[in-house]
Amino acid sequence: MTTEYKIGYLAAFIVLKAMPDYDSYLTKLLNSEVLALLPKKYARKEFKIGETGMASIYDINGARVTLTQRSPQYVRRVLEYLLADLCINQGVLIKRSSIIIEKYIKVAVDTPNSHIGNSYELYDMLKQYIEDIRFEDYFSEKLSFVKYSSNIKEFVVNALCPPGHLESIEVITSFDNGKEIHLVIDNRYLGLFIGKRGLNIALASKLCNNVKIEIKGISTEVIEQYRSRR
Repeated sequence: MTTEYKIGYLAAFIVLKAMPDYDSYLTKLLNSEVLALLPKKYARKEFKIGETGMASIYDINGARVTLTQRSPQYVRRVLEYLLADLCINQGVLIKRSSIIIEKYIKVAVDTPNSHIGNSYELYDMLKQYIEDIRFEDYFSEKLSFVKYSSNIKEFVVNALCPPGHLESIEVITSFDNGKEIHLVIDNRYLGLFIGKRGLNIALASKLCNNVKIEIKGISTEVIEQYRSRR
């Protein structure tokens, strides 16, 4: 095993053999003699012998290398590769990602060298860089970008509902030093924040370093009474 490959690194590979007994593909890392296993449960599609792809190094155990296309690290490394010009020219950082396999990916993007304030502005900056990228060649999931914030309450809001809908949130409270966030949401938009089968809230929690998120709905009548007392 050469020192150029480490856990988390992105590597291009070619499939040499499907290995049904191990439920894995035997691959060779391009431009090297290193052989690696890509477990089918970690592959984003079915591969044929001779096909190529990209994966991140999931594990190294002696001479045995394991690849993955189903991890947040893979998502982050691929996006850093695809958006290299943006990252270099605009100082953009791919901070975090979360994934529910075969469903959705959320990616948190930081823009320390600009005045991007929310996910609307983030998308306006990103669109010229991403409009010609075939993300489906790298991911099986639907991909969305959200604005990263070091303020956990702002980050949770961005992660829950890109690109905003701030007007739907009546109260947001942080507990246990930011490890738990509670939101009170206009009932009309409750499903948007929670997501189908709770997927949106699950993805947001993962993206925000597994912060516990609780959401409660509130009626329009109560909202109007609350606002009138402000």
